[in-house]
Amino acid sequence: MTTIHNVHQREIAAPVTEVGEILDTLGSDDDRLWARDIWVAEPVVFDRPLGVGAKGGHGSIRYSVVAYELGRRIVFEFAPEGGLAGTHRFELEPLGPDRCRLTHVLEVETSRWMRPLVPFLIGWHDAMVETAMDRAQLEATGSLERRTRIQIWLRIVNGIEIAFARALGKLPPAAGPNSRRAAA
Repeated sequence: MTTIHNVHQREIAAPVTEVGEILDTLGSDDDRLWARDIWVAEPVVFDRPLGVGAKGGHGSIRYSVVAYELGRRIVFEFAPEGGLAGTHRFELEPLGPDRCRLTHVLEVETSRWMRPLVPFLIGWHDAMVETAMDRAQLEATGSLERRTRIQIWLRIVNGIEIAFARALGKLPPAAGPNSRRAAA
């Protein structure tokens, strides 16, 4: 087994209550945290509104909510059959009246068969979490100091995943110049 401890933090120039409202939309139809426009084939989806007991995940990564503090903290536990044993969580900490810190912590052990995929999975995970942090900052402040740069290999893999999902009918066809002509 491989043990992974991975932490992402972002200080945001906004009150913790405002960023907490953004955090609480995760997995909803009005999700303001997850970069659904980038990770089109992997939106966060739950079987019920965000709260303890909600089951879901993104793509093939499955987890359930095991702790939830409205506007402050969400803890997820990975489904045992997915090759990951452990948790990941989002937490908000006030740093003053108009500043807070958003943290994501991943603490898992991977199954033996998943070990060769760890570098690939961590790269993907890092990009997904950082784009979520981008969204939280942009939603709360209206600006972004620097947009997360997604590595070229991951952009290619993401594009392939989206194309397969569309080909399998799991996503609607891409909107573009040709689709507008066909609709006219």
